[in-house]
Amino acid sequence: MSRRGYTPEDEKQFTGNQLMILKKAAGEVQFLLDRGYDVKPVTTFVGNHYMLSERQRLALARSISPAEWIKKRNSKELLQKEEKSFPEIVHIDGFNTVITLEVALPGSPIFAYRDGAVWKIQL
Repeated sequence: MSRRGYTPEDEKQFTGNQLMILKKAAGEVQFLLDRGYDVKPVTTFVGNHYMLSERQRLALARSISPAEWIKKRNSKELLQKEEKSFPEIVHIDGFNTVITLEVALPGSPIFAYRDGAVWKIQL
């Protein structure tokens, strides 16, 4: 059985010391994105500094957004603190939910955005 979104290197690249390095790199990427730098050169620069693999760089690029973007996404949440109930109709992207579960259940890497959203690596 194949594991969607998984490569054998994931067990080394996203655990232990590599995960600590990735978290430190994520903080630096966040710092630079918040100052207006573009994601591609930032992840290249930080990835080179920490000698990250292409897959680790992809994880950084897709799981981090400038704080301004996060604030904008959060403002679109369905249930705001001041609201008491959900709208009558809610549309859910079930396809992406199913694929995310398909990636997560066999143990492939899943990442949480800094705003709480969930993302998977799928090449």
